[in-house]
Amino acid sequence: MDWIDPRYQVNVEGKTVTDREDPTTKSKRRKRPTSPFKAQVQAALAQPLDVWGAAFGHALSGLKWPSGCNAENSFLFSSVIQEQAEVLVRSGMSARKLAAILSTESESAVPTEPQSSTPDNVVGLMSVPLETIAFQWLDTADAYAHSALAVAALAWQIPDHAQRPGNEWLTRWLQACNDRILKYTPDLEEAVLCHLVLQCELPLLIGIATATSKRTVLAQASTAMDNLAEHLERSLDNAAPWLVHGATYLRASLASVLRSRILANELGLRKWFPPQQKALSRLLKHAARWARPDGTQLLAAGNNPPRSKAIWNALAMQTRGSKPMQYAMALSGIGNQKRSEVLSKIDPDKLPPFTHYSENAAGACMQADWVHKGGRVAFDFSDTNICMEVLGPKGQSVLSGEWTAEVRLDNALQPQVDEWQELCWFSDADVDYIELEAKFGDQACIQRQLMLLREDKLLLVADALLGDADGDWSLTAQIPLAGGAEFMPSEKNTEGRIQLHSGAQCMVLPLFLPEWRRQQQTGSLDATPENLIVQQAISGKRRLYMPTLISLNGSHAKREFTWRRLSVGEELRVVGADEAAAYRVQIAKEQWLLYRTLAPATRRTALGMHTLSDFYAAKFCSEEGETDTLVDVEAPAKR
Repeated sequence: MDWIDPRYQVNVEGKTVTDREDPTTKSKRRKRPTSPFKAQVQAALAQPLDVWGAAFGHALSGLKWPSGCNAENSFLFSSVIQEQAEVLVRSGMSARKLAAILSTESESAVPTEPQSSTPDNVVGLMSVPLETIAFQWLDTADAYAHSALAVAALAWQIPDHAQRPGNEWLTRWLQACNDRILKYTPDLEEAVLCHLVLQCELPLLIGIATATSKRTVLAQASTAMDNLAEHLERSLDNAAPWLVHGATYLRASLASVLRSRILANELGLRKWFPPQQKALSRLLKHAARWARPDGTQLLAAGNNPPRSKAIWNALAMQTRGSKPMQYAMALSGIGNQKRSEVLSKIDPDKLPPFTHYSENAAGACMQADWVHKGGRVAFDFSDTNICMEVLGPKGQSVLSGEWTAEVRLDNALQPQVDEWQELCWFSDADVDYIELEAKFGDQACIQRQLMLLREDKLLLVADALLGDADGDWSLTAQIPLAGGAEFMPSEKNTEGRIQLHSGAQCMVLPLFLPEWRRQQQTGSLDATPENLIVQQAISGKRRLYMPTLISLNGSHAKREFTWRRLSVGEELRVVGADEAAAYRVQIAKEQWLLYRTLAPATRRTALGMHTLSDFYAAKFCSEEGETDTLVDVEAPAKR
């Protein structure tokens, strides 16, 4: 590039000097750079900031993007949670547009005009100098996905920042980026976005923006695209690095893939081979699973989607365009086809499985099928608290947020001492079931169940408290209500209903409580504006079970229903509530049976059912008068 003046060099402190200003440098023997690529980047960054900054902007302006796509909307497309919005605002993205995406109140189009003041819901990091936080992002970009996202966003925004006074530190920062790239060794257990930015996107971006010719950067760029191809193909066997944190960085990762592809096209690098196309197609199916019917991201803030159809289309065009992928994307609101058009010609056999569980990513998404909007469940247990979102009638959010638990022994709080670990996962055509466990204090653990009955659209959320010593135990769980959802308790009975903004209602049946309020109770079902509060206590014992059944089918609230706690028998005696529990639930003519052991498993009976199971769920077949087993979990060796 003719804008590079060979008189400029960079010393070890990153300050720019010239041969005329320091003639003694002519007599010193300079060490040659280890690679042509590094030499060209150093030569480019040795120029005054306004010179190389303008050249950087010129290089980016010449990129050929698919219709409707550009760097900015690819980053807006990436922003689905507060943490992402904050780092993008500090990187130079529009605060007003990002605030609109995260808004839970506005359904209008995303504003296009900038706003001088930063909205309240994206004010994080504003008090930290950009120079300070930019180097912090770079230092942690190999381990934290939000840092990698911020580094990528800032790199694309450099031409704008270079025009502002006092930003001479950008030269040192970009040189540090280049040094990090050349030395980077990925830890494949970390979020894939870290690797995509440091191994693929940044090498391509810096190369195109600072190299003297395409030939100079071609070797480095080819390596970057080989790395990208490897990460894509590796996802075929293990998608967990793409789905970490409840898949809330999946869109950011896909956007990085798109930007890398645009940069590679500028250099004339080869298109994707079939294995990479297949991998990208499968990742788009994952994106469809983790989307609400309106195309927004599950487990994410807000319901106001960015204008992202062009991004989805550009990604889909890089695959072989398989019918299952196209149908899944359309039914989840992220495809080009209209949902109604797909439903009119759909072949159910050509749709991919909806439910997907990743043990390594510690999360899953579940639904009865792709056709119906409701009955969708997403959860992430990679942190201390479980984050969940549940969609009910017409795809409206019923539950959304952190599902927490509080354990007390003799009124002393027993803190949670480890993260949730999977005990059991089961999925078939009828049901999705997961059981998790975490320790609380030195003498107790909670085994938490989440079960979705596909056809009936019933969700069981349950906690079993297993203590090691007798005492006065209490367990309180907060089940998060979605924004706009309101719990309405029944006056005479212990159940309640969740009222949605559309007017639809979802029943909440506290199976651990008697049906009538006038009956003796050892627990309660209450609510705050943000949470359902379910609570149970036991005195002089060490175990209790607290199941709650939530209907995700609005028609259930219009039908008659009832439930009963059943007597559980063992060798001609009725066992105590701290040994085992069983329940019968009826909605209209449909009936279900639930059983859970708390003490060591042995042969027990309830309502004519004989079992050795740890947990058992069945549906009564009205015609045959028999039970159809839904879930049958074998008891562990010890409890």
